[in-house]
Amino acid sequence: MLHFVSESSIAQFVLGRHWKEASADQQSRYTEVFANFLIQSYATRLGGIRIDHFEVQEAHAIGKNDFLVRSKVDRGARKTVRADWRVRESDTGFKIIDLSVSGISLALTLREEFASILRREGLDGLIQLLKERTV
Repeated sequence: MLHFVSESSIAQFVLGRHWKEASADQQSRYTEVFANFLIQSYATRLGGIRIDHFEVQEAHAIGKNDFLVRSKVDRGARKTVRADWRVRESDTGFKIIDLSVSGISLALTLREEFASILRREGLDGLIQLLKERTV
């Protein structure tokens, strides 16, 4: 079974150097709102939650603990998409650490988007924006 890696791991990656600059309170508030935002982002990238057919095409190791799982997602009348899942093996099973749809990484895209918001609004502004986007 696949699960998301600890949301704080992805949250930290996406926030980049700003994670270490954040207070413990900011880290906690950000991680909490980021978890909801992340789930919505993954669903949106796959075109919503309706999936008619999901086919794993191949999987191979990349590094010591990571694997790339290439899949095809059939969304009925909507265009079929290629989804590449980067998963990491942990003590509790395999965890999703990134999703690339049509070659575009969600983690890297969010990192770039968040960096722009952080420059303009700061971390508290980003937290507020994520709250608004997940209502």
